[in-house]
Amino acid sequence: MPFYKLIDALGNGRLCPLCFVERRNVKSYFESLLYEFVNDRDVQMGIRDSGGFCREHSGTLLSFGDSQGTAILYDALLRDEIERVSAALSSRKPALPERVPRCPACAQGRAAVRRDVHEILSGIDDPELSSALRESPPFCDGHFALVFNAVRSREHRQKVAEIQKAKLERAHAELSSFLAKQEFKGSVEDEKGIEFSDGEKSSWKRAVIRQSGLDPD
Repeated sequence: MPFYKLIDALGNGRLCPLCFVERRNVKSYFESLLYEFVNDRDVQMGIRDSGGFCREHSGTLLSFGDSQGTAILYDALLRDEIERVSAALSSRKPALPERVPRCPACAQGRAAVRRDVHEILSGIDDPELSSALRESPPFCDGHFALVFNAVRSREHRQKVAEIQKAKLERAHAELSSFLAKQEFKGSVEDEKGIEFSDGEKSSWKRAVIRQSGLDPD
C-alpha cells in the first residue's frame, strides 16, 4: 500500500485503522467486481465455488444498488443451488450438507489487513508513521492481537502495547467520567450545571465500535 494511504488509514479518526483498511479494500473489491468482472466466467466460478458472500458482505453488495450486476452473479448461484437440491432428492440417502460460504470479500479484506500489519511494523520507527499510530483510534481486539503477535522485536512489541494501552486507558477514563456524571445527574434536581465533553458524550458508542470493529456509518 502507498505510504499516504497507510497514514490515511491511521488518521481516519473513527474506527480501528485495520478495520478501516478492511472495509476500504472490500469496497474496492465490489466496485471492481460489479463494474469490470461481473461477466468474467472465472470470477463467477470462484464465487459459485465459495458458496457466495457472508451476511455482512451480502449487505455491502446490495448497498451498491447494481441490480443487473447482482442478478448476473446470483443467477449462477441459484442454478448451482437448484442442482444441489435436485442431487440430494435423487440420492438413495437424501441429505443436504450445510454450506457455510467461504466469502471472497472476507478473503480480500483479510489479505489487506495482513499486508498492512506488515507495513505498519516495517515503518514503526518512521517519525510520521509512529506519530500517526499514536494519534489513531485504538485497534479493535482482534486486529491488535494480529499486530502484537506479528512483532518480531521486544522493543517494538513494548512500543505497540504501550500505545494501545494508553488509548484504552483514555477511552476508559472518558467512559467512567460519563457514567459518573450520569449517576450524579440522576441524584440532583438541577441538571443544568452538569456538562459532558464531546469525548464523554461519544464514549459509550466508541466502546462498542472499538471492541466489535463495527462500522460507525
